[in-house]
Amino acid sequence: MDDDKPDRSDPPLNGWKEIAAYLGKSVRSVQRWEASLGLPVHRIRTPDGHIVYGDRAEIDAWRRQLDAPPVPEPEDPLDPESLPETDPPPPPVPRPAPPRVPRAWLVGFAVACLTLFLSGLALGSWLARPSPLATDVVLTGRFLQGVNPVGAVAWSHEFDGDVSGVGPRPLLVDVDGDEQAEWLIGVHYQARGSQAATSDGLYCITQDGRRKWVVRPDQNLTYPDRTMSAPWVMTNFTLSPGKPRTLWVSYAHHTGGSSFVLAVSSSGTPELRYVQFGRIYALEHWSTPSGGVLAVGGASDEHKRATLALLPDTDPPSSYPIDDPRRATCRECPRHTPRRVFLFPESELTVANHELHPYVVNITTVGPALKAAISQGGGRSQVFLSPDFTINFFDFTQNYWGAHKSLEAKGRLDHPAEDCPDRRATQLIREWTADEGWKRWAITPGGKSGPARLLADDEGM
Repeated sequence: MDDDKPDRSDPPLNGWKEIAAYLGKSVRSVQRWEASLGLPVHRIRTPDGHIVYGDRAEIDAWRRQLDAPPVPEPEDPLDPESLPETDPPPPPVPRPAPPRVPRAWLVGFAVACLTLFLSGLALGSWLARPSPLATDVVLTGRFLQGVNPVGAVAWSHEFDGDVSGVGPRPLLVDVDGDEQAEWLIGVHYQARGSQAATSDGLYCITQDGRRKWVVRPDQNLTYPDRTMSAPWVMTNFTLSPGKPRTLWVSYAHHTGGSSFVLAVSSSGTPELRYVQFGRIYALEHWSTPSGGVLAVGGASDEHKRATLALLPDTDPPSSYPIDDPRRATCRECPRHTPRRVFLFPESELTVANHELHPYVVNITTVGPALKAAISQGGGRSQVFLSPDFTINFFDFTQNYWGAHKSLEAKGRLDHPAEDCPDRRATQLIREWTADEGWKRWAITPGGKSGPARLLADDEGM
């Protein structure tokens, strides 16, 4: 019988480990032998890959066909199945000498590699630098820090006094129309130790940390019996649409009483725009068919009611209308009156919660309409004005009835919210116009009777 004929009676060698064990080599060695010396190995395709097996007779025949005994190879020291070899090393295989590379080429190649390396270092250094453009701001002690999109500190600005906080919410907006956004940040100062009290400031800071301007009023309001001076507390600010923008900033005296609004140009120049005897809480710019209007919300200390003043952009500076002749306006107060002022009714919650008066706490535009939210003893009511300045809707919110139930539980109200007279009672809203003075409007909560109805001078409710 021919010795080279495979004998199929022996069981196959299943997998690389059995093939390697049969040859007395490592798995990596026999895998290299398959690739370099043609070691016969079979594969069966399966859905999960291939199954490797070897035929003993084929492997024996392959070994006899080699001109020399199996060539031992150095084992991979990292192979856990590597075993020490006792066979002699194979004879060296002569290889042609590599072509000689000119020295100038080697120098040029080294210079190119060095250039690429240094360029990579420069690029990595540039990428690693924090972006100087801040997309958020954080107050830490006396320092305002600009934070870039990856959370790194891009810049830091130190204030000249102790700061208690920032507010209202900082805005990132293009103020002067140069296509570059600036930060508008209201900063609240506080008296501490030897530091005198100072007015809050509105800061305009570029995204890369440069201060463009700051407004810190030292306004005096001189009345016959007193003078109200700094420090002034910032309560709100808002902006006009378009470019460049006008800013309006409201301030209240730190002891209460008078408030005022400054119109600030895009370059940071302030001008007194409106004065009110009572605190101002809310500002909103309203675009109407007749032009832009600044809505100013707060409270009147004279009338003990929530107030909403409407100041057209084209009107001159003005002061809240005074009814009581014993109350003189201040020496610095503008002599004009606003185009319109609304006084909203007091509810039983204000009295039950021992508050001085309700006040307009927030103003927003809802489509073409203007919405004013009125704080009432822990709850809220709301009123909507149409673009022609008519009173379109009034109602008490769910928040109002929640506060009602809370005061019931404390024994401050003697009836449940479901039976509250305010649900059905007609509400009286007063309106001042520069042409006609005061007039009265009647409206039913929830819009049950439609928009407000103008009352005649001698008409009761």
